[in-house]
Amino acid sequence: MSPKIVNKAEKRREIGQRALACFAREGAVVTSMSQIARAVGVGKGTLYEYFRSKEELITYAMELYVEAIEEQVSRMLDGIADPKERLRFYAISVAEHIIDDPKTAGVMLAIFQLLISDQSNNQPAALKGMFRQARQTITSILREGAENNIFTEKAGREAETIAINCIAIVDGLWMHAMASGDIDLKHQINHYLDGLYRLIEAETV
Repeated sequence: MSPKIVNKAEKRREIGQRALACFAREGAVVTSMSQIARAVGVGKGTLYEYFRSKEELITYAMELYVEAIEEQVSRMLDGIADPKERLRFYAISVAEHIIDDPKTAGVMLAIFQLLISDQSNNQPAALKGMFRQARQTITSILREGAENNIFTEKAGREAETIAINCIAIVDGLWMHAMASGDIDLKHQINHYLDGLYRLIEAETV
């Protein structure tokens, strides 16, 4: 009988998804590689064939979490031409997807555990790049708007800085909404974006 051929990319993704479920349930710091191996149904040594360290696995699992939300929202952006409406739809949809995702609370706990447990001055590798795609998406929307004279030239030049601020504010809003339970998230994001647009909209003749 021929040996079973394993698709390593698919197996790596499966491990990452199972690990993400473990991290969401228990937290990334306290979850051991042995626990993840049991969840996947493989030996602990097999995990190290796909990931050199637990940190690498955490990084990959977090990226899968963000990627899944980004993919769902990005597919729906194609039919929206106006950069202002694209950014509005993107910000609200991502925030609502995060709140509706049952893994969110656990993933956020895992992130905070990583920040607290890190004894160096360096940000844990698992957190680096988690929101890179969001920055790129918002930066692209802003630059497109500037090129089409919807936003100012300055907004186009400072698009990345604006994107970072936008993500920080929207993140704060959805986390506050989760914690309090009585905040109209969509209204608050619209309120912020309306203010932003007043600052960066190009003057029309």
